[in-house]
Amino acid sequence: MDCDPLPEFSIIIPTHNRYEKLRNLLESINRLELKSLKEIIVVDDSDIKEDISSFSDGLKIRLISVDFRIYISHAKNLGLQAASTNLIFFIDDDNVVLESTFNFPIKLLSENELIGAVCPSVLYRNDERIVWVYATPFKKHRWGHELIGRNQMRNYELENLVMDIDALPNAFASRKDTLQAVGGFNENLPIYNSAFLSFSLKKKGFRVIAHTGSFILHDVELPSNFGFWAEHEIPDPIRVKIEIRDWFTFMKVVHSEERLFSIRAVIRSLSFILPNSAVYLLRGKKKKFELVIKEIEGALEGLKNTR
Repeated sequence: MDCDPLPEFSIIIPTHNRYEKLRNLLESINRLELKSLKEIIVVDDSDIKEDISSFSDGLKIRLISVDFRIYISHAKNLGLQAASTNLIFFIDDDNVVLESTFNFPIKLLSENELIGAVCPSVLYRNDERIVWVYATPFKKHRWGHELIGRNQMRNYELENLVMDIDALPNAFASRKDTLQAVGGFNENLPIYNSAFLSFSLKKKGFRVIAHTGSFILHDVELPSNFGFWAEHEIPDPIRVKIEIRDWFTFMKVVHSEERLFSIRAVIRSLSFILPNSAVYLLRGKKKKFELVIKEIEGALEGLKNTR
C-alpha cells in the first residue's frame, strides 16, 4: 500500500520471547510498503533465540541480539543508539500496525519542534470495535493515568483529536536528538519507562500528545476474559516484581514534595495489587504463589528505594 510521502524514519522494536507476535507485527509493516522507512531495528533479548529472517523478507532489518535479559528501557536505548535517522517510531512487539499508524505522528514531529513525542490510539487486534485506550493523561491526583475510552466501544466524537498525555503506551514517534536531550530511557526503571519519559519530556518544555485518528492494534486478550490485564505478567514473575517496584519509584518522582508519601503510595497501590493477586491465584497455575510473592517483594523494594 502506497502511503503519503513521509520524512525518513526508523522503527525500533524491543522483543522478548514473543516471536509469533513479532512475526505478525513485521508482516503488518511489510504490507504497508513504507517508502520512507529506512530501517527496522529489532532488539532481541529472548531466552531462546529464533531466526526471524523467515518472516522479515523484504524488510530492512537490523538485529541487535542480546544473550541475557535487559528489559525494555535498556533495549530501547540500544535501538536508539543504533538508529541512523533522527525520526524514530518505537513499537512494542505485541502490536500490529495500520495505514493510519505512521502518517500523522511522523508529520507532526517533523513540522513542530516543540512536540517531543506522539502516540497513536490503540484498539484491540481481536476486535477493532473496542478501544484499548485513546489517550493517557494523568488523573487529577497524579497517582495514575486516566485511560480514556478504555475497554469501551469506539466513540467517534473522541477520534481525530490531539490530546495531551502523560504516558506513551504500545507505540510512539519521537526524535533521536530530543530523546538524547532527556537522557533517553531511564534504565533505573527497567519496565516503567513510558510514563517517566513523558514526565522528562514535559519538564524540558516539550508537548507529549496522542492523535486519536491514528491507530495501532494491540495483540492481547479481550476484556471479556477474566484477568485480561495481567496476560503478560502471569508467565513472568520477575516482571511482576519489577513493574511494581518501578511504579513506586516513579510515583516518588511525581510526588516528591508530598507528605506521608509511603502511606499514600501503599494505599493507592492496593487498587491494583489486590485485583492482580486475585488473578495470579486464579490463573497463575504452578506460578501463582510465586507471582504473589514477587508482587509483595516489588512493593517492599519500591518503598525502600523511595526513602
